[in-house]
Amino acid sequence: MGRLSAWIMQHDHPQKIAISDGTESITYGELPKYMAAIQHAVATLQEENGKRPVGVVVDQSATSALILLSLIDGGVSFLPLDQQTTQAEQDRLAKMAFIRRWIKPDGGDRAISYSRLLAKGESRSMETGATETDLSASSAVVLLPTSGSTGPMKLAQLTHAVLYREGLVYKEWFDFTADDIALTTTPLNYMYGLTGSLMGSVLAGATLRICSAPTPRKVASEALASRSTILFGVPLLYQLLTQAEMITSNQLSALRMAISAGGRLDPAIASAFHGKFGARLLQVYGSTETGAIAATDPTGAETDGAVGSILPEVEVELTDQQVIVVRSPSLFQGYVTAEHGFVSPLHNGAYVTADIGMIKGRQLFLTGRQSEFINVAGRKVNANEIAQVLRSFPGILQAKVVGENDSLYGQKIIAYVVAEAAVSPQDIRFFLARHLAFYKIPHEIKLTAELPRSWKEQYVHQDREMP
Repeated sequence: MGRLSAWIMQHDHPQKIAISDGTESITYGELPKYMAAIQHAVATLQEENGKRPVGVVVDQSATSALILLSLIDGGVSFLPLDQQTTQAEQDRLAKMAFIRRWIKPDGGDRAISYSRLLAKGESRSMETGATETDLSASSAVVLLPTSGSTGPMKLAQLTHAVLYREGLVYKEWFDFTADDIALTTTPLNYMYGLTGSLMGSVLAGATLRICSAPTPRKVASEALASRSTILFGVPLLYQLLTQAEMITSNQLSALRMAISAGGRLDPAIASAFHGKFGARLLQVYGSTETGAIAATDPTGAETDGAVGSILPEVEVELTDQQVIVVRSPSLFQGYVTAEHGFVSPLHNGAYVTADIGMIKGRQLFLTGRQSEFINVAGRKVNANEIAQVLRSFPGILQAKVVGENDSLYGQKIIAYVVAEAAVSPQDIRFFLARHLAFYKIPHEIKLTAELPRSWKEQYVHQDREMP
């Protein structure tokens, strides 16, 4: 029995629903038994995989959440990917992580389906006499895709102990209880969804409702039907919920809090949400590399503009240029990259972020950012990665990708392309759809005779031309 199973078995409500997706529900009494069965089936899969990490395509179902919990509890290294990930991108990441076998909703070549995985292990009973696993001594890792600050997609490597700790951070800071019904709209293959909503809810003994393909109307409907007390989302969701006239305060009346992460939350949105629905909208600031760094104090008031109070056991320092440096038990180990294998950017146990900020007391403020990220509705997209794919298209001579502020998405993706006459935006978009996840496809593709230059590039160019 793993540490997570042992924790779950301490709950005294085996008939209570642990995870539900609206179609399928799993109780706390069933959860450890299913986890033990899946672990038995995955053990065989790992033998075939040479003990390498296992790939998992996550479809936001209760079964997918169960599989993720089983891998964590069983000490199995894994790479979780969104169901929207293209085959080309999946193949590239699998090669990077040396993954040979996959778990997918419908199976496929060198993959085992969800249903087959459960069938393989259904005859196994839980080994109740096994000793609890010490996660701090486990060598198992999770590999989470991240754009990094520059270059193409890479994999951030974190220990399972970090996933467990981050779940406890959410549980204890926000005071999750067994009486809570949490509704999550965030992908379970992302750090926020995996640790905040999934691990946090299960460690609290709460009920987790998964809302897949969320729209404001669907979220409001499910919140009303389930009487959800906690809502997990990104800033865009809360903006839309607040602005939607057809969504009433009654639909979210059971909420005691809403949690926002995945992008900076505008204080005006937090204020408007609280005014309309009566529940506080609390912000979490962090990253895949660092875990949660700061969060709104649910028991007190925050200074306007703060991203939150620095969390316990987290240390934040500022460089001479006011760049945020983080030390935390939740720091990742490093990146797995296609070019250089495993590399670690940690220095003296600290991670230098791309954010610029200031600290007042224990409250943290963001004042700028250094990186090349484009934040599209909470998803971090690297402009250089898209530009590299564009340049691989026959007929494209030059390409540049930038982010542009947008009232709906936060930022939208604009691609400037210098191409031969025969190339059309439709051809380019069709090509990109085969190589990039849907949220990385540029909102606008502009054919131009010359790429635009940033202010910095213009300055450097002008300086070089001076006599």
